[in-house]
Amino acid sequence: MNIKNMFWVALTVTASLVVASCSSDNEITETKTPDVPQTTKLIPYTISVGTSSATRATVDADNSTLRFAAGDKLYITGENIKGVLSFNPESNYVGETFVDAENTFSGTLEYSGVGDPAPSLALTATLVSAQQTADNEINVDAAGAVTVNYPTTACATMNEAVQKYSLLTASFPFDEYNQTGGTDNLVNRTHRIMLTQQTAFLNFAITFEDGTAAGSAITAKVKNGVVDYTANVTTVAENAKVVGKFVLPVADGTTLNNAILRVSGKATFAITDATLAGNKVYSVNRTALNIASIYTAVPFTIEATSAGNIKILTPRVGMQYSKNGGAKMAISTSDDVTISVSAGDKVQFYGNGTTITKYYEDSSNMTKIGGTAECKVYGNVMSLVDETGFATNTTLPSSYTFAHLFKNNTKLTDASNLILPAMTLTNYCYMYMFQGCKNLTAGPELPASVLVIGCYQSMFRGTSLKTITCLATNLGNGAANWVQDIKTTSGTFIKAEGMTSWPTGDSGIPSGWNVIDY
Repeated sequence: MNIKNMFWVALTVTASLVVASCSSDNEITETKTPDVPQTTKLIPYTISVGTSSATRATVDADNSTLRFAAGDKLYITGENIKGVLSFNPESNYVGETFVDAENTFSGTLEYSGVGDPAPSLALTATLVSAQQTADNEINVDAAGAVTVNYPTTACATMNEAVQKYSLLTASFPFDEYNQTGGTDNLVNRTHRIMLTQQTAFLNFAITFEDGTAAGSAITAKVKNGVVDYTANVTTVAENAKVVGKFVLPVADGTTLNNAILRVSGKATFAITDATLAGNKVYSVNRTALNIASIYTAVPFTIEATSAGNIKILTPRVGMQYSKNGGAKMAISTSDDVTISVSAGDKVQFYGNGTTITKYYEDSSNMTKIGGTAECKVYGNVMSLVDETGFATNTTLPSSYTFAHLFKNNTKLTDASNLILPAMTLTNYCYMYMFQGCKNLTAGPELPASVLVIGCYQSMFRGTSLKTITCLATNLGNGAANWVQDIKTTSGTFIKAEGMTSWPTGDSGIPSGWNVIDY
């Protein structure tokens, strides 16, 4: 077999600098600097890439078997050296010499340093797939270094995300893979570089149990600090469920901090804080429920999450409660009522027909709910003023209707499934409702569009809410100091689309919070 020898090609460029003489009383001698040769050496170069779960340019249908593909390239960079090596899966030869070419990349390196490259010269290889194009998915600088332009629009599949936004790199010394050592060393089979994936992948799957049909177009948004991501999703039927999926590729070391997933017009989900590592897939699975349809017909309920008691301070005479679906107990006096509970116990509350119209009379005569048991509240608040018709009643019967109801309840942690259905508010209706609930991290959605005097005044003051959803478009004088002293410094405020008149601060959007549209 005729073996072609590998060789180096040196291109020499000669430059000279001349300093011109000028006439002067002082003698000046014209000096010519010596020629400094500047050479670019072209070095034929071939390396083999080992396969592992971290190495890929394309992904098989199972999304886990990883393969190289025609058009893949390795960009090689180092001090005064760069080049691009190509992968050709149909060729088993370098020149006329047979090699195992399944994972072999060949090409030419350009070395612009003085002399020959040192054997210890550090090189970096970056795999660029055929689906990664310059100035779109990637950037390549003058030195040949590759960076990935991570998208703010999600990929539809893991396959797409891996092919377009992988950053697979390896570092190695020049001499270990130098192909100038003779025909028997065209490919160094004893040492293969192993590429390491620097991209992390967030794999989202949203199951819709709110009546959304397969084939529906859904917009999902992920907000992480100042970075917004958008996913345009078409739902599909999968295992008798309706599911929407998308993938976000992000850089190694990306930090999720108070990040949220918002499915427009449907649901908002918190994403667990984390620092994301390359070559890992992080699954984010959430279920979108129609909270209103589920909880509108459920009476106002307090569920204990620890043992203790639920205490009704200064109850309205005639209000009723039921423990774990048992018989209703009527309260006949305004004396405090203490209800012993174990974790998991549920206490439902009702008015007396429609005779009770508010739970606040004045500063010395108000009903408040407290106790020693940690708890969450859910269901329709209107059962407190309409015992039987609460599921369809959206009319507040009075000013001050639910003012101060949970004030200073430090055991309340979650009110996210509490339904406040009234679209027409009354003066001071929810004033101080959750003030001082310092452990409350999730509050109710506020659907009313027009605020009236004092309706939300100090409503969430001193809480630890991470997210507030308020769809008001006319603020009136309804939100004075409503988020004063809120404990969270980097939450998310979800507002009505097009609403631009929210102020920042105690009577508006908490300072430092992210803002997104509903």
